[in-house]
Amino acid sequence: GCLDPQTLAAAIEIPDDGAVRAEVAAIRGEHDHLRARLGLGQIAAARLPAAALVERARATGLVTTLAETGLLHGEILLRLRADAAAETALGDAALAAARAHADRIAALARLLEARAVGMDHARLPVAERLAAVATAAVERAGGTPDLIGERDNLAGSLRFSAGDYAAAELTWRGALAARIDAYGAEHPRVAHIRINLSMALHKQGRLDDAATEAQAAVDVIERTLGPGHLEGAAALTRLATIALEQRRYEAAVRFQTDALDRYREGLGPDHPQVAAAHTSLGGLATLQGDRLGAVRHLERSLAIRERAFGTTSPDLVRPLTTLAVALIRLDRWSDAIVYLERARRLEDDDDHGFRLMPQQLLALARERAAMTGPELADALATIVAHGGAEAR
Repeated sequence: GCLDPQTLAAAIEIPDDGAVRAEVAAIRGEHDHLRARLGLGQIAAARLPAAALVERARATGLVTTLAETGLLHGEILLRLRADAAAETALGDAALAAARAHADRIAALARLLEARAVGMDHARLPVAERLAAVATAAVERAGGTPDLIGERDNLAGSLRFSAGDYAAAELTWRGALAARIDAYGAEHPRVAHIRINLSMALHKQGRLDDAATEAQAAVDVIERTLGPGHLEGAAALTRLATIALEQRRYEAAVRFQTDALDRYREGLGPDHPQVAAAHTSLGGLATLQGDRLGAVRHLERSLAIRERAFGTTSPDLVRPLTTLAVALIRLDRWSDAIVYLERARRLEDDDDHGFRLMPQQLLALARERAAMTGPELADALATIVAHGGAEAR
């Protein structure tokens, strides 16, 4: 979780009305219970109760209680990758905290708000401005090691998103030192920074160092939170990605399957992270020659994304096309064409990912040059219609 006991104890309001006092005590008890559920990795299950808790806090008229519950709700939304909703919730929490002079809560809310905005690469300038506001809030709250760690973690994330991986590594190493100072080396929040470091090292081509950091994160999470915990899923995904690049396919499948199980248990079966894990496993199945297994994983990924984003979202263009490629590998051209037609209808003018795919389809068609008849003609016509000049 994001908060520690000193945050929960900060700037506590004591209402005069006995009924309000009882309600605030009940809200705080449920708040603590929900945060404990986050510690167990039960994030999806905490979303609706946290939203209801915010409304109960609002009804008390006590802004500190509203800020605390709003911060919890925003953190849950952010971890579920509901970024726009998280941005709103965290902004509201920061405003309530400012009204209550609850500086720690305000600082944490602003830091997480900037992170939510930074998830959208197109909004990095906005995230940078919010990060400056958050940094000022950290200073007002006393600049304690835990807040410094949060600040530097955010700064590293923004530098990573901007493509400056060396600067991200350097900044995250500062965050790592601050969190070790705040929590000790054996703490999940220290493991989170090691996962980030693994990403930065990987981007710089330092695969062995990246694997070392990711494995260290898994080890800390297993020792502190227990085996199978959701918090270890991101590190396992990092290990799977590194193993894939090293062509250690069996190890990659083992890591990614473990991550999938944790995502599904902690985030729910229809979360985009679950879809992403299925996509990765589909790619690994293809590399291992299991073409049918690849299609099954990609079909599951597509179904999750359809439920998450709707069947007409441009976000489906890439998964539809990826599934079509997998079907072509099985010579299921007619099925592939159905998905390609859907992808074409959904294609967004700003998304160039689909335009690259027909080149792959053309190569596959050439591999099957012995095919004849109307099915091959239809397939080639689809490639020509949907592809760019090179495909034609």
